Amino acid sequence: MERDNFVRIAMAIIKRDYPFRPQRMAVASKMYSRWVERNKMQIDIRSNKSLYVTIGNYTYYIDDSTNEQIIDKWNNKSEVHSGEPHKSKPRR
Repeated sequence: MERDNFVRIAMAIIKRDYPFRPQRMAVASKMYSRWVERNKMQIDIRSNKSLYVTIGNYTYYIDDSTNEQIIDKWNNKSEVHSGEPHKSKPRR
C-alpha cells in the first residue's frame, strides 16, 4: 500500500516531464526503490544490553551493560565521529 501511494503521487508530480505513461511509471518506481534504500533501518545487536541502529545517514548506539544508560548518535556522512558517548539520566 505504501508503494502504491508513493508511485501514484510521484507519477502526478512528474507527469509534465514524462508524458508517456510507461516511462513515467518506470521513473516513479525507480524513485521509490531509491527512497526505500535511503530510508532502510539496520539493527546490529551486540549483546542483550547493547546495540547499534542505523536509520538513513545516522547511527545510534545504545548501551545499558554498565547501568549507565549510554546513548550516542552520529552522522555516517561526517568525516569524524566524536567518540564521546552521551549519557542519559537513568529513569526511575
